[in-house]
Amino acid sequence: MTPTTVAPAVRHDVSIALRGFDLPGRITIPSRPRGLVMLAHEAGRSGSDARDRVLTDRLLDLGFGTLELDLLAPHEVGTVDGQRDLDVLAVRLLVATRWLRAHQSAGGQPVGYFGSLSGAAVALLAAAEDPAIGAVVARSGRLDLAGPCLPTVQAPTLLIVGGADSASREVNERAESSLRCAHELVLVPRATELFAEPGTFETAARLTGAWFVHHLRPNPTKGETT
Repeated sequence: MTPTTVAPAVRHDVSIALRGFDLPGRITIPSRPRGLVMLAHEAGRSGSDARDRVLTDRLLDLGFGTLELDLLAPHEVGTVDGQRDLDVLAVRLLVATRWLRAHQSAGGQPVGYFGSLSGAAVALLAAAEDPAIGAVVARSGRLDLAGPCLPTVQAPTLLIVGGADSASREVNERAESSLRCAHELVLVPRATELFAEPGTFETAARLTGAWFVHHLRPNPTKGETT
């Protein structure tokens, strides 16, 4: 009996047109995606950490495609300051979401968001505007920057916080009380804000993957009842 072969994932750089500049990204699509996760890290550092590959590889192993985004133009790195700038980045994330849904490899798959630090606030700001987002994971999220939008987020949301990061824990516990969607807050022992301690980032990646497996599912087709 001939063994079944699985086509390798397709991974390549992409460019998403915005007003004034192109938004760079890197898309990875497995042969049979079960969903698509957009990674919006802290502004200006998307893809800059080797640990990010741990997360994308984990999601790929679970069957999820990913789109890693840097929501800033090169001249904007280090200049984001305040709610207005985060609102602009959320709009860019929404534009990229529309682009991804129209991508030939997307195949109508559900879309979720992952964000860390201020990128988590951007992800939740965007999710509040797009009720079709299937799930959100926020790691060490600056959710105080997304406060007013939190009650309107509909996507099931996982908050991952380092057990040794008291500042993030306080911010996320306050934010949790504002969420009306299905949600959970998980503390990872020994982890600080950047999850640099041995094994902690891998734990966060496992939690992230499990959340998307459970919550990021295809939407009912038109005319289908739930």
